[in-house]
Amino acid sequence: MTKIALLGGTGGCGSAFLEYALAANHSIVLLARTPSKVTLTHTNLSVVQGDGTVSQDVMDVCAGCDIVICAAGSAPGSPLIMELLATNVVAACQAHGIERCYFITSLGMGGSSPTVRFVLGCVVSWDNIHDCEAADRIILEAGKGFTAVRPNELTDKGDPVGKYLATSATGMGWGALHKGDVGKFLCDEIEKNDWGGKPVQLYKAK
Repeated sequence: MTKIALLGGTGGCGSAFLEYALAANHSIVLLARTPSKVTLTHTNLSVVQGDGTVSQDVMDVCAGCDIVICAAGSAPGSPLIMELLATNVVAACQAHGIERCYFITSLGMGGSSPTVRFVLGCVVSWDNIHDCEAADRIILEAGKGFTAVRPNELTDKGDPVGKYLATSATGMGWGALHKGDVGKFLCDEIEKNDWGGKPVQLYKAK
């Protein structure tokens, strides 16, 4: 059984990962600002109240874990948190000797698609893009077990496809990727460990 610290577990990608991970018999410690938003109960799930932007909260939730998953993010108009989240996560991993971390950023970061980056900058603001790029860079500079997960446009409409395209190839994708399929990728990656220390672009499966 793998023990996983999860940040952003109440969002679309994080909650999907949570369900997959518990079904795979992993143990999850979920950090949530509002624990009442976590409606799922399971013997392998512990919910801890806290905030990913508070370094001590992240330090505490990561203690004793094998892997950290961060699926948290900030909506347009909300405070910028991605760089701080990445900083706190890396510090906690280093303090606790955790060698694997998966941190969701976005397609367009790290040169993965200049076109997507430009569109996102126009839509969600350039401050958000710079914040997300900083987080992406911090994760990849942290070591060989740290992975920046860069999904294409996301949706929660309809049902997940049940598969995805995970690739080192870059560029625009066609069709929105279901958040549930991002959760599946993260759970699959716990076992496969194909992308440790590398950025991975996620697209809707063809």
